[in-house]
Amino acid sequence: MLLLQLGISSIVCFKEGVLKAVEVAKNLKVDHLDIFCSPKHFTLDTPNEYLKELREILNSSKLSVSIKAPAFTQNIASFNDYVRDLTLAQYKRCIDICAKLDCQLVTIRAGIFFYEEKRKRVFAQKRLLESLEELLEYASRLNVTLLIENYYLPMDAVKKVKDLRKIIELCSHHDNIGVALNIAHLLNVRESIQHLIYDRILKKYIRIIYVGLPPTPWDLDYDESKLSNVIENTKKIIPLVHDPIVIIASISMPIIKKMLEILR
Repeated sequence: MLLLQLGISSIVCFKEGVLKAVEVAKNLKVDHLDIFCSPKHFTLDTPNEYLKELREILNSSKLSVSIKAPAFTQNIASFNDYVRDLTLAQYKRCIDICAKLDCQLVTIRAGIFFYEEKRKRVFAQKRLLESLEELLEYASRLNVTLLIENYYLPMDAVKKVKDLRKIIELCSHHDNIGVALNIAHLLNVRESIQHLIYDRILKKYIRIIYVGLPPTPWDLDYDESKLSNVIENTKKIIPLVHDPIVIIASISMPIIKKMLEILR
C-alpha cells in the first residue's frame, strides 16, 4: 500500500521564519515540513539550544521534517577552493541540523559547471564526486540520507533524468543516497516525464517530490499558467514511488492551498 505524506516547504513563510511555517503546516493539516535553510528565514548558525526547542515544537506538532540546503551560490564542484570548501561546510552544517532535529533527509544541489568547470568537465565531474563522497560519509555517521535535487539552469550538473541516474549509479555503493525530484525543474528543461517512468532503478531512489511552479519554486517569480501541467505530471509520478513525501513548494499561500486540494 502506498503511504503518501503531503507537506509544504517553509519557504511560504520566508519573511516570517520557521516557527510561523510550523503554525501554517498545522493549520493546513499536512504531515511534513521541509525546512528551507536560508538567512534570515533559518540561518545555518542557529544555536543548538534553539534547535532543541524547535525539535520539541516539531515533535508536539506531529510533523515529520526534512532539510533543504541553500542552493544559490553554493557549488561543491567549483574549481575555486574557497567556494567548494565553504559549500561543504554549509552542507555539513545542514546535516548536523538535520540530526539535531531527529530527521533523516537533507536535499542538496549537486553542483554547477561554470565556464572553467565546463572547459575541464572530466576534472569537474571528479571534483563533484569527491565532494559527494565526503558528504555521504559524513551524513552516514549521523544516520542522514543525502538527496540530490535536479535543477534547471544550463550550467547545472544535474538537470535531466540521465544526470540523476548517472549520479545515483556512481554513488550507489552508499546506502544513504537518494533523489529529491523537482517537477517544475524537470518541466523547465523540457524533460519528458516518460523518461523517469521507464527508469526502474531511479524511481527506487526518489524520497521527496517537490511540487511547485516553473521556472523554480525557490524564487519570487512563478508561472501560474503551468499549474495544471505540474499537477498532471506529479500524479503520474506519485504511484511509482515507494512511500513518497510530496512537498508543495511556493511563496504563495493560494497556490499551496490549490495544489493541496487537488492532490488530496
